[in-house]
Amino acid sequence: MELRCCGTGSTGNAYAIVDNEDILLIECGVSWKKILKMIDYRLSDVKGCLMSHRHTDHSLCYKKLMQSGIPIYTNDETVEYFEVTSGELMTGLPEKKTINLENKFEITPFYVPHDDVPNYAFIIELSNGSRLLYATDFLLLPYRFKKMRLNHLLIECNHNDELVDKNEVKFEHSLRGHSSLSVVKEIIRENKTSDLQNIALCHLSEDWSNPDVMLQGIKKVAGSLVNVEIINSGSIISLDTIPF
Repeated sequence: MELRCCGTGSTGNAYAIVDNEDILLIECGVSWKKILKMIDYRLSDVKGCLMSHRHTDHSLCYKKLMQSGIPIYTNDETVEYFEVTSGELMTGLPEKKTINLENKFEITPFYVPHDDVPNYAFIIELSNGSRLLYATDFLLLPYRFKKMRLNHLLIECNHNDELVDKNEVKFEHSLRGHSSLSVVKEIIRENKTSDLQNIALCHLSEDWSNPDVMLQGIKKVAGSLVNVEIINSGSIISLDTIPF
């Protein structure tokens, strides 16, 4: 089982959890062609797509997904924004209620603050029993997950605090509501256990991030036994469980 990426950041976000039989898409903010290539054109194996919020870099080709018979799971506000009618393949999930997708994936959504746009993060339990937290476009995480013993984090690390001038106009338009390196480090401190295997950093700002500093900072907090990567288009990370 592996995590794949075909886009991350303000230009478009799309990820997939893929194994031999089943695929779960996370976001659809890139071209349809890129998504098809990422999943090796295995449309019939896709169980659904999780969409965090309505912004185009997370939702670009949502109509293509629905036209192809792929259900999209998001929050009620996003469904209303896109004026999706009853019976169409976009569903607003109740917060903190777990749904089961064909006995392959268990999904639990919860709201995270992103300006005034309703935005979901997701806890995903995989068929191999491991748990993945996906969170992006958030100022902070309002909950703690240590008791869940998370195995994988796919988490936004948007900018380095020391590179940002909060008085600049660009901060208000581009960075407010996005997580900083210091926020992500604190999330890891509060939630890591010996079961943590992977941390994939996503949605880095092109102008306000220093990838090397981010990697070293997160590795120091996570510890030497945790795989820490900055995920980019074309990245693949194994989600197989460690047998010890």
